[in-house]
Amino acid sequence: MEGNHLFISNFDRKIEHGLRFVSGVRIVERYSYTPIQGGYDETVIVEGDRERLREGVARALDYARDYGLTVKVNNPLVREDLRSDIFDTTGLLVVDCVERTIVDDRDLQKKGVSNMKNTPEALKEIAEYIIVNLNKYDDCWGWDCSECPFHLKEPKRDSWGCITQCGWLLLATAAIRILEK
Repeated sequence: MEGNHLFISNFDRKIEHGLRFVSGVRIVERYSYTPIQGGYDETVIVEGDRERLREGVARALDYARDYGLTVKVNNPLVREDLRSDIFDTTGLLVVDCVERTIVDDRDLQKKGVSNMKNTPEALKEIAEYIIVNLNKYDDCWGWDCSECPFHLKEPKRDSWGCITQCGWLLLATAAIRILEK
């Protein structure tokens, strides 16, 4: 049986290390809740060394990328580092313990979008990606706007100066305006 995700645990203070117990983080390949025999299995002895934890997580992320595994993170420091772009997450789906997405760089890798932040090329690719995805779906004419997740409570001006309460329209017009430059 193959695993469907790597699990990065919260701190465990009962890991035996010689004759004493130490704090560590377990990283295990699992299928649902079952560890995979012969799969990825590493215990990172942390003992307050965040860099050691980062090194262990980086090895695990490389493994997950190589084997196409989702990464589930139950450790708050690792989640914080992921949100701060400490790790290379290209090609990975990273979720927390209740399946909320922390990082989803799978589509970016497929479309060739780089992980470089705030370069003109990267920002242009992001704007193009937004426009393509917004235009994949039919517009919302005929919907009850109050049920739309993009509906704004207060009217705003779009990039052409028109007043609207449609967040979808604001996003689409802003992305188009950015690409016009």
